Amino acid sequence: MGSAKIMDRYEVTVVQYRKCADAGKCSAPMTGIGCNWGNPELEETYPVNCVDWNQADSYCKWAGKRLPTEAEWEKAARGGADTKYSFGDDESALGDYAWYSKNSGKRDHPLRFIAGRYLHFKKYVNSYGGLTHPVGEKKPNQFGLFDMYGNVWEWVLDWYDENYYKNSPEKDPQGSSIGTKHSLTWPGWSGRKRVIRGGSWHHYRSNSSSRWG
Repeated sequence: MGSAKIMDRYEVTVVQYRKCADAGKCSAPMTGIGCNWGNPELEETYPVNCVDWNQADSYCKWAGKRLPTEAEWEKAARGGADTKYSFGDDESALGDYAWYSKNSGKRDHPLRFIAGRYLHFKKYVNSYGGLTHPVGEKKPNQFGLFDMYGNVWEWVLDWYDENYYKNSPEKDPQGSSIGTKHSLTWPGWSGRKRVIRGGSWHHYRSNSSSRWG
């Protein structure tokens, strides 16, 4: 989350988001398996997760800022580099900068995604490991920004259109005027897509700098 010219150095923590909720300007995030909200042990330094785009947008407005466009996020994440990652092309160094599947303690189960988000079959997912880590534990990029890869996905301002960049402006693209419709009908997956960037603790190395809708 950032203003027109300054990106926050750290992902927003639970305790920061709670101030917005206490002020009546942000609604409470989801709770449950994998969510940091409602867990006192994870408030001070852990990133707030399980928030939708509108909640992220509300927090930014409350803080006097805004979500960055995807192009702004991309520039910030690259840290001025033109390599695959801000730190170069050697993916083996990713663990120095990001929490992702290989170093987050992840222990997956084939039913984890469905059970954890929708059916809450706790016997399958209570001990799958991994999850988020406190912000700022890994190395920053050249711009002094932490966790631009991994830990938690990050919302940006743009609507998601897979083909937008085929014909987008070369300078300061603002994203599609409307997002692609969701093809899934599971709870919480209705409407049109916004862009999330950066990957999370759960994703593999190749997904840590990806874009999803």
